[in-house]
Amino acid sequence: MNTMQKLLSGYHQFYRHNFVNNPHLSQRVSQDQTPKTLIIACSDSRVSPLSITNSNFGETFVIRNVANLVPPYQPNPDSLHGVSAALEFGVCHLHVENIIVMGHSNCGGIHAACEGVAAPDGQDFSFISPWVEIAKNASNEPTKTECEQQAIKISLQNLMSFPWIAERVEKGELELHGWYFRIEDGKLLSLQDGQFSDVPATT
Repeated sequence: MNTMQKLLSGYHQFYRHNFVNNPHLSQRVSQDQTPKTLIIACSDSRVSPLSITNSNFGETFVIRNVANLVPPYQPNPDSLHGVSAALEFGVCHLHVENIIVMGHSNCGGIHAACEGVAAPDGQDFSFISPWVEIAKNASNEPTKTECEQQAIKISLQNLMSFPWIAERVEKGELELHGWYFRIEDGKLLSLQDGQFSDVPATT
């Protein structure tokens, strides 16, 4: 089975599960989306937030980008702000109750922020290099894992620079969370009191 055949086979399974076998769900989500959680995750193919959380169709609003970064609040009509636009839609229109910044181990984007990276032709990446500058302060950490985890904290701080996020957090209408997924063993860590610790496993 080639790559496209595999993807289409996956689609057929998705279709049967969500539309054929569960018509009430498909009818409900076709009217409107009502997710309670927004997840900001990396574009890395190994880190699918929907798979990791086993989310149902229409249950989670997801923003994915290089290194799961959130830029600071910078309203500027002359610039394009994809992440900020998605945040505005999720918070102000969908009224999500939770925002999770989910980083991960072996993140190439954070490596680029901390160590720098050049394109194969020796030139700087036109878009990646300035984007990962958001996490440049994470490079002060001594280990790669700590850099990756510090970048999550930076994004959480940047979230609070958006006035309509800070207002909802202060009112108790919105909660912010930091997660870190270890690719090598599948463990999920949660940020509590400034430190990341394993989410207890259940059997």
